[in-house]
Amino acid sequence: MKCCLKTLVILSILGTCLPAAALGGAAKAREAAPAGAVPEAPKPANLDEAFKALATYEFGQSREALTMIADAVRDSHKAPADRARLVARLTALLKAGASLDGKRFICRQLSVAGTAESVPALAALLLDKDLSDMARYALERIPDASAADAMRSALAKATGKQKVGMINSLGERRDAASGTAIAAALRDADAMVAEAAAAALGKIGGPDAVKALQAARPSAKPEVKATIADALMLCADRLVAEKKNDEASAIYQEMYKPTEAKHVRMAALRGLVAAGGEKALPLLTEILAGTDAEMQAAALRFLRETAGPGSARTVAALLPKCTPSAQALLLDDLATRGDASTLPAAVGMLKSPDAAVRLAAIRAVGRLGDASTLPALTQLAAGASGEEQDAARAALDRLPAADVNPAMLPLAEKGDAKVRAEVLRSLAARRAPGAVPVVLKAAEDADAAVRAAALATLDAIADEKAAPAIVALITKAKDDKDRQAAEKALGSLCSRAANKDACAGPALAAIGSAEMPARCALIRVLGRAGGAKALAAVKGFIKDPAAEIQDAAIRSLAAWADAAAAPDLLNIAKTAAKPAHQVLALQGYIRLAGEPAVPANQKLKMYEEALAAAKRPDEKRQALGGLGDMKDAKALAMVMACVDQADVQAEACAAAVRISRNIVSTAKDPVRDAMTRVLEVTKDANVRKESTDLLKQAGGTPPAKAPAKKVAKAPRVSVYKAPAKKEAAPPPPPPDTSKIRRADLSAAEALGWRLGAQAYTFRAWSFAETLKVISAMGLKYVEIYPGQRLAPDRPDVRTSHDMSDADLAEMKKLASDAGVRIVNYGVVGLGKDEASARKVFEFAKKVGIETLVTETPEDLFGMLDKLTDEYKINIALHNHPKPSHYWDAETVLKGVEGHSKRIGSCADTGHWMRSGLVALDCLKKLRGRIVSLHLKDLDKMGPVEKGQPGPKDVPWGTGQGDAKAMLQELKRQGLRGVFSIEYESGSGQELVENVNKCVEWFAATAAQL
Repeated sequence: MKCCLKTLVILSILGTCLPAAALGGAAKAREAAPAGAVPEAPKPANLDEAFKALATYEFGQSREALTMIADAVRDSHKAPADRARLVARLTALLKAGASLDGKRFICRQLSVAGTAESVPALAALLLDKDLSDMARYALERIPDASAADAMRSALAKATGKQKVGMINSLGERRDAASGTAIAAALRDADAMVAEAAAAALGKIGGPDAVKALQAARPSAKPEVKATIADALMLCADRLVAEKKNDEASAIYQEMYKPTEAKHVRMAALRGLVAAGGEKALPLLTEILAGTDAEMQAAALRFLRETAGPGSARTVAALLPKCTPSAQALLLDDLATRGDASTLPAAVGMLKSPDAAVRLAAIRAVGRLGDASTLPALTQLAAGASGEEQDAARAALDRLPAADVNPAMLPLAEKGDAKVRAEVLRSLAARRAPGAVPVVLKAAEDADAAVRAAALATLDAIADEKAAPAIVALITKAKDDKDRQAAEKALGSLCSRAANKDACAGPALAAIGSAEMPARCALIRVLGRAGGAKALAAVKGFIKDPAAEIQDAAIRSLAAWADAAAAPDLLNIAKTAAKPAHQVLALQGYIRLAGEPAVPANQKLKMYEEALAAAKRPDEKRQALGGLGDMKDAKALAMVMACVDQADVQAEACAAAVRISRNIVSTAKDPVRDAMTRVLEVTKDANVRKESTDLLKQAGGTPPAKAPAKKVAKAPRVSVYKAPAKKEAAPPPPPPDTSKIRRADLSAAEALGWRLGAQAYTFRAWSFAETLKVISAMGLKYVEIYPGQRLAPDRPDVRTSHDMSDADLAEMKKLASDAGVRIVNYGVVGLGKDEASARKVFEFAKKVGIETLVTETPEDLFGMLDKLTDEYKINIALHNHPKPSHYWDAETVLKGVEGHSKRIGSCADTGHWMRSGLVALDCLKKLRGRIVSLHLKDLDKMGPVEKGQPGPKDVPWGTGQGDAKAMLQELKRQGLRGVFSIEYESGSGQELVENVNKCVEWFAATAAQL
């Protein structure tokens, strides 16, 4: 087989490849020989016997003698005398006529330890047809000058591949003395020799090498000419490294001529930037003002390397001269440079007819802007839609100048109502100090949208001083919507206030004179404030003759801020006349049991009381969920007492497994008994697998077969429907959003990163409740999945492409009211034909979904090419863990090759980790084909070892996924798109807290990038 030059060069560099290649003929001949043709060598007892065996060694014999000698050579690196003796013996044996295979081995060892003493023996083999490569391999690595002299001498007589090899080795040694001889080979009739000469001169470098290469290039064969170009670039690169920039630039300039191939010109352009710095800006300007898209892309990449004083202004001056695609990239470059003097140029692009340019201009203004940009940005935020509105809002939220916050206050007081609403929203995002008085005034505005925005801002930034004013807003509210928003704002204020009594005081003072709706609202708020005074008052209201007051008081206790309300809640759960109040109280009691501040012993007692008081499966499940988070054998005993109750059996088994996972090392006997019982009753495959593993860890033996034990069927209460009673019980309590911290995601949005949540993370709650959680965190995007309950009061309606138009409209309204956009849908099947797929696409179009997340097989991609183009909707291929079809990034890449750019990856970093893959490597492989992400971090890598618990989701940046490196890589790729937070594990308020930590980490990390 004919070898190309690059192959020979690589073999020469790697070294270890050459001996194997050199062995090729002999090895194949011996493989073909009949068994027994090679006599077995005796096992050596010492080094002397090993050398004796080496003299007659033939391929196929035992390598024990060779291994003994190789080990001795390796171990002698710190014993010069021993090494000298070994080298002398090897050199003598090489001269004395060892076998052919023995000589090959000796050459390899001399490449490690050889000295000038070895050179004559090796030089004698340079023209040997069987040993030339091995001798050269050794000489190339012997540092003594005589080794190069020997190869230079042999070069004059060598031909063909031997000559190529000799040139390669001299090039690797950067032997300047060989330059003249190698330069002569540039004109060799054998193209392989000429290419080798060019490559070697590139490695040797220096003025003489450059002159020789430049002189030979015009008349060289095409393949040789390409290698000469590479060699000249290498010479120039070395000159840059040596700070000889003018000499390097001369070479690059020659290679940049219009007559050169485009890839050569791009490489030369890179060099001109590296050597010239800001001096290269005029050249980059010329390219960016042109029409060659490929050269523009290269120029834009190199532009970022010219970051000296004044370079940003030069970039800004380019904007009017460039194509729209180049303008967008230049604006992003300006944003990164952060030179405020270029702000006017960015503002000028806000009215570009090109949407991509406008978006980039908004991002740049957000990074560079000051108060002067507020009119333009607020008008965009109020009047634009979609991505442009999102970008304008993000820009407002991150404007860096100190004059922005004071300048916003007058804009919030008067002017267009839509603009005022946007300013108020941004004041909340900016946590603007001193804004509360203006916002309080706006909360009483005649315009409903302004009032709503002001109340939402108070929810985020109001302090204790504002409590009396917000109480007044509650009592004077014009309608239920305003009153509820004011109640929420006061509740949030109370939750974060250090002085709870200062918050509760104004509410307590106003309750007596307030009208009934406001009075109930103020009573409910007291639960968010807590404190002894508020608790005493609420306990009194429970006895009020008015049913509305009783209901508000019980709801206030159910939402109480600390465990002080627990005894009263338990009493109400047991004695209240209304089932609805019993349920509310018990749910609040169980929630308090899960508070981190409650001691473990008290938690156990509270959960025990809750299980005894529970009349519905829903509350039993809530208590079992809390017990499952404990690390106590008593908790395990408590959940095992529920294993035979049919309506909560699944939850009891799951809780038992969770507890056992945490205590198996210290409580083997209880775990063994519990897991044995779980295996007798559970049918859940995942629970069976983990309980089997835990049973083994506890010293038990899993049964050969574990059929699920039949239990008496009790009347089952639906998870989603309240039991049929005279009075319908309320739905399960929504997640507590009072302790959620809103993150500033403007830095991420400036990078084009839209952070949202996969609704599956909060699957225990409804879509409406999910929206409240993610909106409170500052998230504006959500990825829905098929099957989530739409709302607590609509448990029969699920999010899916089978929804009625009326239900779909309600889903969209819920999202819109929460300030959240539905951007993705999945993981969803698209069916096996176009009609089935089109149904899903139609649903996505109605909702405004950008991307469908699916695991559709490749044989349907032709159809999807058509549909993605027709609907302008993306397809993101999701990777579940191995052995799912798309578990490996390579499979995705092969599948999408040749198909629409709208079809790519939904990169699920957690599932890669569960498959034992490095998520960062997978992201690098998928560069250019990532459509969306399910970003996760896990506590450990998979695959799971037998008998060990599987990886668990943890807050980003705390696990084994190197999450920051992932974001750095995605920034390097220039990725813009949706990042969905998804948790496979976790529940309750702990889940909410962990997701909140992910949002905060993402915001902080994006700001650092």
